[in-house]
Amino acid sequence: MDDRLLPWKSWSASFNYQPAQKKICSLLNKLNTSNFDSVASQITHWTTSCGRCGDAAALHAIACTVVRRALTDDVRSLLYARLCRKIDDELDKEDEDWIWCNHTPTPSHIPSFARILHGICVRHAIHNDDIRLSQQFLFEPFIGDLLLHGVLSPSDVQELVNDLLAVAERGEEQGAIALSRMLRRIVQRDEAWCLFEQLGVLEGIERVLEEDRLTQRARYLLMVGFPDAFVTHV
Repeated sequence: MDDRLLPWKSWSASFNYQPAQKKICSLLNKLNTSNFDSVASQITHWTTSCGRCGDAAALHAIACTVVRRALTDDVRSLLYARLCRKIDDELDKEDEDWIWCNHTPTPSHIPSFARILHGICVRHAIHNDDIRLSQQFLFEPFIGDLLLHGVLSPSDVQELVNDLLAVAERGEEQGAIALSRMLRRIVQRDEAWCLFEQLGVLEGIERVLEEDRLTQRARYLLMVGFPDAFVTHV
């Protein structure tokens, strides 16, 4: 058999998830802007070890832990998104190292951290209405943070954006609230308008406002981030 075509196999024999989970939770408690680099490096040490042994279930559990923190700690949501970007980048490097060391084009069989997060956040937000209502659209702000940090791409969230715009266009306030929460941090960044253009957000909000079915509160939430774009609808 040509060894250049060997399938991916783990670098490590095993990964003990329980102590790793406790350590990661402890590190997440400490995470802040001043210690981000040192704490994030310790966390990525554990996630890289997890990736090396090919434990997709453990990696998914770690991602769920980070997402839960982001949903309940809005102040640090951006930091968690930044952490996710670092974890995803480090795991990508692991795949590149595997390919280089083993002279094989076959990457790891486990999904990227970004794909895992997409499954947890975006698919959940789109397809689980009961969860969305009970948690009052808590996924959308973190999804916006992941989009801002490049963990998710515009194409990853396009279906969700379209879904929220459709809900708002029917005059349902929840769609407008969720969309405004998703975009609230992005609108303050230089790259915002490029992202909005790719998502068709401004045109979609324009349609919603022209329908004139939303409450004044919902209209305000949609317009407040884009005062120049929607001045005629005030």
